[in-house]
Amino acid sequence: MTRLSALLLVSALASAGCADPTHHADWMSEIAARYADRQPTMSDICWPRAHDAGTYAESYCRSRFSSACNTKTQELGMGAQLEAGVRAFDVRPERMDDDYFTHHTTTCGGLGCLGARLQDLLGELRTFLDQHREFVVIEVGGFCGTGADDDTLVALITTTLGPRLYTEPAGETRPLMQRPLAELVGPDGGRAVFFYEGLADTPELRAAGRYSPTQLTVDGHWSNVIDVELLRAEQVARFESYDPGSGRLFELSWTLTQNQELAVSCIGPPEQATSIRDLAEMANPLLGPTLDELVARGEIRPGRIPNVLSIDFVDTFVTDECLRLTHLNLR
Repeated sequence: MTRLSALLLVSALASAGCADPTHHADWMSEIAARYADRQPTMSDICWPRAHDAGTYAESYCRSRFSSACNTKTQELGMGAQLEAGVRAFDVRPERMDDDYFTHHTTTCGGLGCLGARLQDLLGELRTFLDQHREFVVIEVGGFCGTGADDDTLVALITTTLGPRLYTEPAGETRPLMQRPLAELVGPDGGRAVFFYEGLADTPELRAAGRYSPTQLTVDGHWSNVIDVELLRAEQVARFESYDPGSGRLFELSWTLTQNQELAVSCIGPPEQATSIRDLAEMANPLLGPTLDELVARGEIRPGRIPNVLSIDFVDTFVTDECLRLTHLNLR
């Protein structure tokens, strides 16, 4: 039996009786209610993260070298990702023709494609938060033609989100990740916190709903590899060296990355190309077995879990993995 087959078998056995009935769209508020006596915080739970969250659509591709094959990292739209339970989003804005889009490009103006229109993405976020008392993390970075100091971009976000934008309460001194989940949402809907790459950390900006990444105290880094066993080895090694006593959280970045050869293969016949989706279909089935192995070895245990699972082509399966880790940590 190969290592992969063994891991898949262990995962199937471990998962057979441990899942809790959960509505994926409301899982965070359900966790807050179920463990109300614990007052769980973001540091107590695991949440799914969508890598390059806005690339479920191609609004414009800059050359014949760019297509969904080498730029598309998600299938579900923003609303569907939220309904599936995803609670953190990597959003990369580009300004073009007085409008804003997400992008997945080699460099600003380089090869790649523009993804979803940002106003549409934000509108779906607002609609979801109007209906669900969930807390959502939006990481805004990789700017092209815009930035954290772009007043028009900030106004678009602030106006679209309205009361669903999380702003720092007056007199709050606790780190964001240490505030109870029940306090992060409103009585009549959810909230989204926006972290802007390159933004200074000041009380005034936080009060306006503009957070610096320094407040997102999460460690972890993507692996620039195309082989799933190398990905597993590198991410596991990083988690093994993680110290939860540091006061920081851990992100397991479970994505394979096209090298130049694979990206260029997308120009040719589809049957000869290896797309980002193909790589995700190699990596994603091994996520659960890898987590199970870490649990079996005691690396994952109460008080020491990966807090973020970041993947391409998110769906409910990654939410289910996060829920297993969350229950393990809180029970």
